[in-house]
Amino acid sequence: MEVILLEKISGLGGIGAVVKVKEGFAKNYLIPRKKVLRATVQNKKIFEQQKALLEQQNLEKRAAAELNAQSISNKVVSVIRQAGEDGRLYGSVTARNIAKAISVASGLDISDEMIVIGEKIKEIGFYEVSITLHADVSSNIKVNVARSEQEAEAVLKALEAEASANDKEELKS
Repeated sequence: MEVILLEKISGLGGIGAVVKVKEGFAKNYLIPRKKVLRATVQNKKIFEQQKALLEQQNLEKRAAAELNAQSISNKVVSVIRQAGEDGRLYGSVTARNIAKAISVASGLDISDEMIVIGEKIKEIGFYEVSITLHADVSSNIKVNVARSEQEAEAVLKALEAEASANDKEELKS
């Protein structure tokens, strides 16, 4: 099925590109999320009329995403999970859990589709997670997985103390 992209989609193309995608992908994912239009003659005319507006909206979304990326960049969010004595979690931490924690901590509307987890989180500790806020804008955030709020706070205080000690050493050098 040929579609017209209404926004930049990684792996497909930029705004206005006419690309072929599988019918199921278009009908089940792209069209319901208003990311594409079917590439009919009428839709091509409509798109050409609205192209400048769509590009302006995309620039505004990108600028907002860059501001949000700066506000959450290198922040630490805590996720509380039950774990055994050896530090292994009963289950795992999912993108949905991380998105909820970030949304609560920052007040931003983060969906689990935006979260990119490099490795499965199945143990207590610190993990680096990437958040794709826009097709061109992503940010990294640290996730602290702990058994309790007290444990999470203790680990954060220890990290802050370590970071300030490292800063003092750098100043002496």
